[in-house]
Amino acid sequence: MTESDLRWAAATAVLRLAAHHPPVIEELRRLAGAGNGRAATGMALYCLRDLAQAGPDAQAVYLTSLSDPDSGVRLAGLSCLGKLKLASSEAGKALLRLVEADPDRACAALPRSRSASSVMLRLRCSRC
Repeated sequence: MTESDLRWAAATAVLRLAAHHPPVIEELRRLAGAGNGRAATGMALYCLRDLAQAGPDAQAVYLTSLSDPDSGVRLAGLSCLGKLKLASSEAGKALLRLVEADPDRACAALPRSRSASSVMLRLRCSRC
């Protein structure tokens, strides 16, 4: 089993735990916003995404992740925001800035991906 496989297995266990113990969600938000590096921050973001955390608190964590110095964290944040309906124009603007001007170009290439295309389409349609 690879390190990545172990992280996803641990994330699955955390998701099951969070379903029955709401304080786990608060800890995930803390980890996701703490800048603990790609592994901890990114996995916390993916857990929040998979728990369908879409409220203002979760969206604030996702938006903060878009300015993380680590491109893996920014990609995780983009993935999280891609699951939301993006009612906030602030979220839409942050996503557009990231795709257009990512510092190391990791996210700038995302419009070619299905997830990012979906986000961009929703942003454009919300303006119609």
